[in-house]
Amino acid sequence: MSFFIVFQSIKLAIALILQNYSVVYPIIGMVGSSAVTKLFNIKKEYHQPALIMFINISYTIYILFFDPHSYVPTMYFRGAHQMMINVINIIGSEFIDSTLSLIVLYFLRLLHLIQNSESVEFTSILLAIGSNLSLLLIVYLYHKAIRSQFLLTQVDQRWKKVQSRFQMIQNLYQQIVKLKNFNTKMSHQHFHKQFIK
Repeated sequence: MSFFIVFQSIKLAIALILQNYSVVYPIIGMVGSSAVTKLFNIKKEYHQPALIMFINISYTIYILFFDPHSYVPTMYFRGAHQMMINVINIIGSEFIDSTLSLIVLYFLRLLHLIQNSESVEFTSILLAIGSNLSLLLIVYLYHKAIRSQFLLTQVDQRWKKVQSRFQMIQNLYQQIVKLKNFNTKMSHQHFHKQFIK
């Protein structure tokens, strides 16, 4: 996060030096939102998913609506890596957070498409819906597998506890049997000594 703030600050300084004032306010907004997330990141576990989602959506808004347009290959390159970051954040988040992020990001991209295109193809929208639903299904199956693995680990740990207690009971039982055999043997020897007298 600190790297991102430093990177955006350098970008802000370059924009001010070049007097490119159309980019200054969006960069200030990104630095401000990054600083806010840094301040609210109090190392509490329940803050982390919301902050990751906020950063992901904020950065996507910045890339889609405020980042200065460059050459088309550069924009494709940046967009591909932005999508990769989005997918990593979506897979790494909880299912509810992933679903919310996926829906918000889809509508942001759809809004960007509508604003910047003369005509919107219906097949593009259907393909986007299909790919987002596929990603959502993958995330659901991934989280289901992770939860199943966690539950199996819990069951396995319980069986290890039961097995160790069973082993302890078995050892105790063997000691009791040995003690009983010893007592029986001693009482027979005592009986034989009494009988011989």
